Amino acid sequence: MEKQFLTLEKLQDRITSMEEERWAVANALDVALKINDIRPDAAADDSVESILAHCYNRTAKLIDLKGGAFYIFSGEDVEFKLSYADRPESAALIEKELPALIDDGTIAWTVQTERAITVRLNSGVDAFLHALATPGRTMGVFFGILRDKKENILDISYAILSMYFSQVGGVLQNR
Repeated sequence: MEKQFLTLEKLQDRITSMEEERWAVANALDVALKINDIRPDAAADDSVESILAHCYNRTAKLIDLKGGAFYIFSGEDVEFKLSYADRPESAALIEKELPALIDDGTIAWTVQTERAITVRLNSGVDAFLHALATPGRTMGVFFGILRDKKENILDISYAILSMYFSQVGGVLQNR
């Protein structure tokens, strides 16, 4: 049996990968510790936009995002509306991609599964989708544009975000 020796370059790559994983786990644990702290500041603005902006910032600590937006269902309607985007360019890209994701059932699947979904968009970039849902009601959908490959997102990040988005859904429902 032939022994394989790792080159210095391969060892350095492994160390870099382990350091990145350690950083991601530390961020996931930080978000987990603050999972019930949905509002940025108890005395601050309690608007839906403020809550979603805070949620976006927490989400971006766990997964590397180019941008993102939240769509919230309006009242009892099946229609949802853009309620927050981190910047206008993100909103424009997501608005352009959204009809195809509605037509092919991806948005419906996201709402029904209430877990992380990653998809390749028509523009060639990967996106992260997740429902904002409580056990009794779906409040909306998060749409994140990934900076990194979806394969590089740790499973723990998905799990923490599922719990976090459920908490955010509860806060929105109880407003």
